[in-house]
Amino acid sequence: MPELPDVEYFRCILERHGLRRTIADVVVADPRIVDGSTVKTLQGALCGTRLSTARRHGKHLFARIAGDGWLTMHFGMTGALVPVVKAAPAPRFERLRLDFKNATALAFVDPRRLGRVGLSARIEDFIAAHGLGPDALDPDLTAAGFAERVSARRGGIKAILMNQEVVAGVGNIYADEILFQARIHPATPRQALDAARLAHLYRAMREVLETAIA
Repeated sequence: MPELPDVEYFRCILERHGLRRTIADVVVADPRIVDGSTVKTLQGALCGTRLSTARRHGKHLFARIAGDGWLTMHFGMTGALVPVVKAAPAPRFERLRLDFKNATALAFVDPRRLGRVGLSARIEDFIAAHGLGPDALDPDLTAAGFAERVSARRGGIKAILMNQEVVAGVGNIYADEILFQARIHPATPRQALDAARLAHLYRAMREVLETAIA
């Protein structure tokens, strides 16, 4: 499942292959991928305009639409962004494609159809509506802030670390690696972790995610 480092990679793909290019067409091969909108509305918001900025929050990717609002993307379990040439055959499992006027395109592929693409007026509204906590690599998320958010929950530490309302971006794969590096058993109750161990967990989370991105 794409987690924070994977989505950061997709953000780089979007920046390199999707920004500042006029969108000639939006090809939706599977309408089920469109979330909270309609295919017609999505096409109307994107066709003839450009994407100007790419941002990530946790496992979600956002692209600023030059006209107004944001394109939102969540990759489910198997989604990915793939740059393609329009003349080439469509990638397998292509669900949606942005065709640019310069003969290139950007495809959203997803074998299991669990990813979603939509529109939002503001990123902050989207984050609030989905109940997302701060991004796990947010510079404003301090060790103390992390400990406070974790300490407000009960249960095993792995489940808390994966809870997107606590911090956004960590899933099963990276939760295991973070806890391994922190030398904390995944089933350890949160109540068993003192301030020093929570600070150690915070540092391990940042180091593992930054290393994975690199």
